[in-house]
Amino acid sequence: MERLRFRPMSRRDWRYSLLALVVIGLLTSGIMIAMQVLFSDFNHTPSFMTLDPLSPGRYWLLLAWFPYWLLNIGGEEFFWRGVLLPRQEKTFEDKTWILHGTGWAIFHIAFGWQLLVMLLPLLYIEPYVVQKTQNTWTGVFLHGVINGPSFIAIALGII
Repeated sequence: MERLRFRPMSRRDWRYSLLALVVIGLLTSGIMIAMQVLFSDFNHTPSFMTLDPLSPGRYWLLLAWFPYWLLNIGGEEFFWRGVLLPRQEKTFEDKTWILHGTGWAIFHIAFGWQLLVMLLPLLYIEPYVVQKTQNTWTGVFLHGVINGPSFIAIALGII
């Protein structure tokens, strides 16, 4: 766990994480608004991921989704921030988060350019925070807090 940098969250880690969450939210909202102004038909949802809002009889699907969410966040964070980021730091030092964010963006390119543009703040700010704090849990927190509520809002037809 130490090698993967899963350490208890300090007050400093929480401050970085909460500030990053606010900045990511503001930047992502700004990007969404700008893209809708620039492209009237802008849709950040990939065509293969369209989802009609869940009806009351299908809310149980959120329970089925929950283990997937845990495995997705846990798996990505274990590999990207626990294994890959520390290895990249040995070569690229304090600028690793830039290379790392670019690699993570390439990993997500299959979701389409629209979603990729929306994800840019997360794709770069999260690795910066994890590198700055040297704590993988900050990445788990950011990734989980952003992905979870976003999916639930989409599933319930809120966004």
